[in-house]
Amino acid sequence: MIICVCHNVNERAIRKAVEAGHDSFEAVQMELGVATCCGCCADHARNLVSELTATACACRPVARSQPLMQISEPAV
Repeated sequence: MIICVCHNVNERAIRKAVEAGHDSFEAVQMELGVATCCGCCADHARNLVSELTATACACRPVARSQPLMQISEPAV
């Protein structure tokens, strides 16, 4: 489905941009040009990015405060 007619940006392109690490509407906008011309697609694009980043965030590993194991001697 085409999201941005002005720049021919479809849902798949936005999904790939989010998967590539563009984790905000502004980042996707800079990468693809979506919602930078007439602005008619801005709400739909913003909602789609929000949906996709909410899903993507749930899959990201959480940083640990303690290392998993201690290495006493460096490998040679």
